[in-house]
Amino acid sequence: MPKKPPKPPTKTVRKPAVPRPDLPQHRFEPPFDLIFRLGEAEEPEAVYREIADVIRSGDAEAGVKRLAAIALDTTFNDYWDDASDTDDPRTYARVHALSVLEELPALAQSTIEPLLPLLNDEDDLVMEEMPFFFAMMGEPAIEPVHRVLLDPDADLIYHCNAAESLSEIAEKNPLLRDRCRDLLTRALASLDDPSVLSFVVLALMDIGEIDAYPSIAEAFEKDRLDTGVVDLRDVEEHFGLPVTQRPTEKAAALDPTSLWRDPDAFEDEDDEFDGEREPSVPFVAEIKVGRNEPCSCGSGKKYKKCCGAAA
Repeated sequence: MPKKPPKPPTKTVRKPAVPRPDLPQHRFEPPFDLIFRLGEAEEPEAVYREIADVIRSGDAEAGVKRLAAIALDTTFNDYWDDASDTDDPRTYARVHALSVLEELPALAQSTIEPLLPLLNDEDDLVMEEMPFFFAMMGEPAIEPVHRVLLDPDADLIYHCNAAESLSEIAEKNPLLRDRCRDLLTRALASLDDPSVLSFVVLALMDIGEIDAYPSIAEAFEKDRLDTGVVDLRDVEEHFGLPVTQRPTEKAAALDPTSLWRDPDAFEDEDDEFDGEREPSVPFVAEIKVGRNEPCSCGSGKKYKKCCGAAA
C-alpha cells in the first residue's frame, strides 16, 4: 500500500491588527489631526511647517498650548500594539508635536517650563528630542535647563539630558556658546556625582571650546569623574591635544609598540624561528567620528545620538 504524502507544514496566518479608535481626548480638528497620521514619515518637515503656518494665522496661543498638551500626553503610548508588526502612527504624535513647536520658537517659549519633565520621559524618542527643542527655544531655555542640571533631587537622566541641552543650545546659537560653556564649567566645579560630572564633560566636549580643558583636566586629576563614561585620553584627543594619559596595563599588553620596552620579549626568538617571515603590514589607525558629525551608519542622526551612544 503506497504511503500517504506528508502533510505540508501548517502556516500560522497572522491577522492584521485592528486599528484602535481614537481616545476621546485625541479627537482633534485640523491641522492637529495631521500629527496623528505622520508616523515614521521620512521627511515630515513640510507638514510641520504647514501646521505651524495655520497656528500662526489663527489663535496662536491656543495652538501652542494644544501642541504642548499633545507632547505631554502619555496616553498616546496606549496605541502601541505589541502584537502588530507595524507601529500605530499615533504613537509618534508626541515627537511630532515637539517638532512643530520647534517651528514656532517665538511663540513656544511659554512651553519651556511645562515641558522640562520630558527630559526624563518614558518614551525614548520624546526624551531624545528635548535637547533639540530647547536649542530652538534659545536663550529663554538656558536658565530653566541649568536649574535642572543643578537640582540635587533630580534623577541622573535629568542631569545628563540637561547638560546635553545646554550643549545643543550653544551649538544652535553661537552667540550663546560662551554662556553655556561657563555654566557647564561652573557645574563641573559645584556638582559631586561622578556620573553627572562625566556627562557635563561630554557636553563641554560637544561645545568644543578648548578654554574648558583646564577645568576638565583638574576634575580628572582630583578623580571626580566616572572614567567608564569618559576618560582624559578621550578629551585630549577630542581637543587635538597631546595625549598625556598613560594606557592601562591591559591596553599596554595589547599594544604592539610596547614590546620594544621589554627586551626579554624577543629572547630566543631567532633561535626558534626556522621559517619564512610574514611581510609586515602597516598599522592603520581607526578613523574616529566626531560626536557631532553624522553617524557613519547612515541613520542621519549625530554620532553621539546613534552608534556613539552605545560606545
